[in-house]
Amino acid sequence: MQEGGPGDGFAVLDEVTGHTLAEEALGASEGRCQILFDVVPQPMLVYRLDTLRFIAVNNAAVRHYGYSRREFLAMTINDLCLPDDARRSRAEPSSSDPAGPRGLPTTCRHRQKDGTPIDVTLSGVSLIFNGRLARVIAVNDITERKRTEEALRESEEKWRSLVENAPNFIFTIDREGRILFFNRTPPGIDHRAVIGSSVYDYIVPRFRESVRATFERAFRTGKPDSYEVLGAGPHGTNAWYQSNVSALTREGRVVALLVIATDITERKRAEEDLRQLSSRLLRSQDEERRGIARELHDATSQTLAALAINLGVVNESAEGLRPEAREALGDSFRLLETCTREIRTMSYLLHPPMLEELSLPGALHWYTRGFTERSGTQVDLQMPPDLGDVPGDVALTIYRIVQESLANVYRHSGSRSATIRLSREPGEIVLTVADRGRGIPPGVLQRNLGKQRSESSPGVGITGMRERVRQLGGRLEIRSGIRGTTVTAVLPLGQEGARSARSSG
Repeated sequence: MQEGGPGDGFAVLDEVTGHTLAEEALGASEGRCQILFDVVPQPMLVYRLDTLRFIAVNNAAVRHYGYSRREFLAMTINDLCLPDDARRSRAEPSSSDPAGPRGLPTTCRHRQKDGTPIDVTLSGVSLIFNGRLARVIAVNDITERKRTEEALRESEEKWRSLVENAPNFIFTIDREGRILFFNRTPPGIDHRAVIGSSVYDYIVPRFRESVRATFERAFRTGKPDSYEVLGAGPHGTNAWYQSNVSALTREGRVVALLVIATDITERKRAEEDLRQLSSRLLRSQDEERRGIARELHDATSQTLAALAINLGVVNESAEGLRPEAREALGDSFRLLETCTREIRTMSYLLHPPMLEELSLPGALHWYTRGFTERSGTQVDLQMPPDLGDVPGDVALTIYRIVQESLANVYRHSGSRSATIRLSREPGEIVLTVADRGRGIPPGVLQRNLGKQRSESSPGVGITGMRERVRQLGGRLEIRSGIRGTTVTAVLPLGQEGARSARSSG
């Protein structure tokens, strides 16, 4: 009874039932794993470690590589490798290395069924599969990422080569003016010493504040800007640079400035040579005018005076002349008077002796009065009674600007009136000539201010006016619109003129 008792029978039944339930649970778990294995979107491969032959692949692997499941099961992991990549990526069979095949890199190159190469990264885990060591690997296709990285690398290399070999100086600075990057440095300056130093150390002192203002404006607005500067080189080897400034932003905030500087020293030298040539031409022109005016006054006028004496002698015997001869004699006197007046006017226009004999106010009064008589244009001349002494070169420049401005009023503006204001400030004198005419067309004004001359344009003398003012270190401004044109010239008087201005004030 004890061996065949009911207790022993229940014990055997319980053991059998437990095995059955465990097998069913294992089968259900394997079924769920199989479903997950098949539906996961990432390619998954399972191969035996002893033969390297695939024993399972998921649907994503079939789609990604293009091989059918049957074709996969006839292949090894090494069959996916490209021929030129097989040596470094080939796996070796192993039956005792549960950590995975020796020599299989994390990143390698595979090929799809149609031969298309792909870059992949492999990650996996070793396990026992049907009593054999196997490895499950997940495949991550990084082909597009590699292409992007390669394109970025090539772009960076091209950019770096372009920047490093550019004829310009290219650098970046932070808000404090520290140099963060410099593609190359001028001869004699150590590149290593430049990085981290202040950009203002390489600028001639008188330009530093204006450049600082440009940088601060660019940081504040984020808008492109430009400036010309005299750069300070080693041992006094200064050079001129035209610099363009651009903002470098991060998350909408300006974090640095990119500066591209072009050496314009040769251009500046050429411009200076041209200015000196222009100055010499203007001086020669003034000397030629003075010579012609003197010749007209001293020679031609004297000849006309002698002619007047001779005609006077003839006139004493006019009673004995025929009527037509007496009439011709009268016409000769009138022609002589007209010729003398015109010669005197031309002489004064070429070089007004009143600038030397009287003063600038006297010469301006004389000229504007004669201009009104000749043209019918009313001129309102306004200037203080105590204008004081004006240096000769400044007085001549003011006189020539008044001449040219009034000539343009008469020839082009259509205005029947003009206003001239002359005022004296500490250290400078200011001339303003304004009319109420039709104004200068914007394109014509721009061309004249841009140093282009046109004989048919209202502003033939603008280039000359600007050059005269520039020679004296002054500034010229021309504003024109539908309400007329205003020419403003500001001329420095120098130390002597400044003292005279202070004493007269």
